[in-house]
Amino acid sequence: MIETKPFNPLIPDATRIHFFKLETPRRGPIQAKSAMDLQREYCDKNNLPCFAFEVCPSCRQNTFDHPKLAGIAGKTFVTGCPWCCKSWCD
Repeated sequence: MIETKPFNPLIPDATRIHFFKLETPRRGPIQAKSAMDLQREYCDKNNLPCFAFEVCPSCRQNTFDHPKLAGIAGKTFVTGCPWCCKSWCD
């Protein structure tokens, strides 16, 4: 018969932690940088002023880490923070 140990929630199971880390990759600053670069290229191509801040001066959140903004960074002109809705044009 196979001997099993009782489950203790205070002692993390190494296999569960290992699988958890593999299944939930975290978004790093590399993706935020690429969205910011796309916004800069869009502004250069269309002769627009570039407001591509890595960190919003108002709320200190990473601007291009917002899921809505990361997909449209190279397709539209971004003039405000998606987190705090502060306009950078005023």
